[in-house]
Amino acid sequence: MVLAEAAQSRPGKPALIFHDRVLSYQELWDLVRGAQGLLQQKGLSQGERVGLLYNNGIASVAAFFGAWAAGLSVVPLNPGLKAAELGELLRHCGARAILTDVEGVEFAHCQRVILTEKEEEGSQSGSAVAEPDYLKPDHEAMVLYTSGTTGRPKGVVHAHSGLLANARGAAASLSLSEKDVTALFLPLHFSYGLSQMLTTFLAQGTVVLLDGFFHPAFLVKALRERSATGFGGVPSHHRLLIERYRGKPLDLPSLRYVMNAGGAITKEELTELSALFPKAEIVNAYGCTEIGPRATCLPFKHFARKAGSIGLPIPCVSLRVLDEKGEEVPPGVQGEIVLGGPSLMKGYLDEKGLTVVPPGPGGFRTGDLAVRDEEGFLYHQGRKDDLFKSGGEKINARLIEEVLLGHEGVIEVLVVGVPDARLGMVPKAVVVGRQGAPLSPEALIAYAHERLPLSHVPRRVELVQSIQKTATGKIQKFRYQSEP
Repeated sequence: MVLAEAAQSRPGKPALIFHDRVLSYQELWDLVRGAQGLLQQKGLSQGERVGLLYNNGIASVAAFFGAWAAGLSVVPLNPGLKAAELGELLRHCGARAILTDVEGVEFAHCQRVILTEKEEEGSQSGSAVAEPDYLKPDHEAMVLYTSGTTGRPKGVVHAHSGLLANARGAAASLSLSEKDVTALFLPLHFSYGLSQMLTTFLAQGTVVLLDGFFHPAFLVKALRERSATGFGGVPSHHRLLIERYRGKPLDLPSLRYVMNAGGAITKEELTELSALFPKAEIVNAYGCTEIGPRATCLPFKHFARKAGSIGLPIPCVSLRVLDEKGEEVPPGVQGEIVLGGPSLMKGYLDEKGLTVVPPGPGGFRTGDLAVRDEEGFLYHQGRKDDLFKSGGEKINARLIEEVLLGHEGVIEVLVVGVPDARLGMVPKAVVVGRQGAPLSPEALIAYAHERLPLSHVPRRVELVQSIQKTATGKIQKFRYQSEP
């Protein structure tokens, strides 16, 4: 196990920082062994699934690795979900127990195990704990439910070997080492957040774990005080940073990289991000829960000449761009991203949660559209879901979004197709405006008229205070598609 190796080779090295607590790798491993012992005492058998219901904290990290050390498959759950939603996910995956540090959490047919930092410290540790004999590469490590950006979450099943392969590839793409200090504010039930933790521990660096919410000033304070070398966020996080500090470059001498993933970001926003963090390399990446989750990364040295690209596949990921017939498209032609390789999921849980349905023999069809240039660099062009026909003409919602984001009064925008009696579907834009900026639907429609074909001009613009997102900051477009 990654933590066991680090505890042996660098026992005194800081592994995890949370608030004012600093745990060395040996101290963290002792907590993990304590959690393992408690779970074994509870009679949980190797191979069974257990839900993890935690906000970010020391207990959440120890629960993850303690469950793995006990031979269990973990099912990370979002504490922000309602009880009925949590119960449905637990029933679907057949979880034997739910591990949590919150009293009063009860679900039918599911044992509750209170697993706090205090409980872990008081449990068995060291030689008293049964040695694990389960870590076979193909054994199930986790069921991770997708964020639900396009509808009902899906249960993605990963093996230990796949998670480790992806962590190795991601660590290599970022050149992570024991000197790295990762500021992690994303929740650990989100594949992107979990990946940042695993890659940093694999490199035997230090994780500065922040509360599972985002505030620009809070992040910058942590980056400065903890001499962080890197962090990653989704586009909405970066937009908040740009809005808060625009024109005020931040002096963070230790920061060497800032990563974007979990959604598309414009070239202009990447440039603004670079101006905000002048001493850091800006990394644009792409991935999905099904691949473990990192798939591509734009190498640092190519940022200036390949601005806007999502880069090249990381080690361990095979990537093709295919047309609807399943044939590879040439450079410059749009196609669908299809992923494969050792970090690809074992499959989805079926509707009843009883069996794992593997991806097709050709790989996992992501639904994401992209083009390659002559050198093989990828440029994301939205999702197949973003394409719809209006009066027989194909509309690309991503194109409309990029144009509207160019308006100085716009902070955030999404475009969806909505029903129309005459044309079938027409584009609607939902826009968050900059505070104090004069903005009206009519002005935005006029702005679009000057820059887009008539078919792509939104027929309706709705101004809102905020756009509905998942707990991890990803936009939930499906919530807007049924509106008239």
